[in-house]
Amino acid sequence: MTGGRVVILGKTGRNFPPRACRAVSLNVLDEAGDFASRVNMQMVELEKLSDTDEIEEIWKLIQRHQTYTRANARAKILADWEDMINRFVKVIPKD
Repeated sequence: MTGGRVVILGKTGRNFPPRACRAVSLNVLDEAGDFASRVNMQMVELEKLSDTDEIEEIWKLIQRHQTYTRANARAKILADWEDMINRFVKVIPKD
């Protein structure tokens, strides 16, 4: 994949990210706080989200997903947004 934004709301596997992933912005919801233990840190760096435009775009993507799928888990994320946004991790390729 190249370009765009990826928002992962579920668990990831070990040795994240996949080599084929070259998103402009890759964001992972780390609800359990253990995402860093599954990341290949030789390939990426991790940051907290801070850009308000980026945070708003992620909220809109989750809201759209929830609207189309009626996913209760997504509704819970949106309902507790102030806490949940602090649990997102931005994944930056080291290229």
